[in-house]
Amino acid sequence: MIPLNLYSVVKARRALSDLVVEDSIGTILMIYDADTFEVEFMSETGESLDVLTVSSADIVEFNLSE
Repeated sequence: MIPLNLYSVVKARRALSDLVVEDSIGTILMIYDADTFEVEFMSETGESLDVLTVSSADIVEFNLSE
């Protein structure tokens, strides 16, 4: 697995809030440690859905070819 970096684009592995559902796309805004990240999730139209603190188990790096 490729390490997640600041501003990496990620995908939610599961629903994380009422607005952030499985496969929602977000950007890492802050790295607290190797397992904890602050991520802003966005809608398909570019609107901010939620900013959440998540673990590496909650997200996976987004591959543009998906």
